[in-house]
Amino acid sequence: MEVLYYVFIKTTAGKTVQALTEIRKFPEIKEAHMVTGNCDIVAFLKSNNVKELGNIVAGKIHKMESVSSTTTCIVVE
Repeated sequence: MEVLYYVFIKTTAGKTVQALTEIRKFPEIKEAHMVTGNCDIVAFLKSNNVKELGNIVAGKIHKMESVSSTTTCIVVE
């Protein structure tokens, strides 16, 4: 079952553009934008299941040096 979700990403100081450029290269990322507010980047993703979602967020996004933290919200409707 396809899973849709948003990831709100905080970056390390001065690394937002670098993080956005890298994140946009991931095939699971459907959209990613630099934003104002509590986070620096909002990304919209699709995965095949929740396990894959975890692999993308923990295995790819969290491992980026330019990313300091994330909040993931799964779409329910």
